[in-house]
Amino acid sequence: MVITAPPLREHVEDIANLLDYFINIFSKESGKQINGVTDEVMKFLTSYNWPGNIRELENMLERAVVYCNNNIIQLNDLGVNMQEMKNKNDDLGYGLALSKVTKDTIEKALEITGGNKSKAAKLLGISRAALYDKLKR
Repeated sequence: MVITAPPLREHVEDIANLLDYFINIFSKESGKQINGVTDEVMKFLTSYNWPGNIRELENMLERAVVYCNNNIIQLNDLGVNMQEMKNKNDDLGYGLALSKVTKDTIEKALEITGGNKSKAAKLLGISRAALYDKLKR
């Protein structure tokens, strides 16, 4: 039996539910109270092409929660450089290097924890071994 799941860009109506789900998880992990996203962020998320599908959304929101300094995620918390994304211009004018988001998120977590890799891994919701693996790459 083959189950085919459509890419996220073909069911953007699910983004709001996924957004709530991921923000809830990452808020609890980080000890922050994030209540949602701005309209500008929602507009971006629903118009983005999502080449990395739901995993890319998950990683982007994990980073946003780490970077968020208030109770609502702003566009700059996503780590998205709009000019750079327009220059990459895929079908919808957006593009994002997932590895760059991951790198920035790890760097921010290490900064927050004063370089303590165990605490950074816990903040990111990954094992210390997974963090070391990502640092090698």
